[in-house]
Amino acid sequence: MYNLKLLDIVIQGVGFLIALMLLIVFGAYGYFYWISIGLMGWVLVSTLLHFFVVGKMGTFRIIYLFIFVGLLLIGGVTMLFDVAFAKINFYLRPFSILALLLYIILTISEFQQVKAPRKEDLDF
Repeated sequence: MYNLKLLDIVIQGVGFLIALMLLIVFGAYGYFYWISIGLMGWVLVSTLLHFFVVGKMGTFRIIYLFIFVGLLLIGGVTMLFDVAFAKINFYLRPFSILALLLYIILTISEFQQVKAPRKEDLDF
């Protein structure tokens, strides 16, 4: 479980920082968009991995899962009613960035709870 949470933090952190760097330094909005879409896909995969590997999920992870699935359902239902993808993206885009940030915070807080002190912990 420790390794899964550490992998989760590394993938999310590196991906989000690269996306922010590309957006701020180079003004590459398209790269930021596609990296954030990829990270949302990773959130879905990570949630499934946590469900199958860990078995039990914490309260905050369940609440986050309901919010995430709710956003996906809103997007899917509006696409069924022939709403343009650009319009759906315009309304759900801020929520997706907020969802990514909240998931990173959730993962870091869960990692801090799982991290157990060992006999020899060398912190320099």
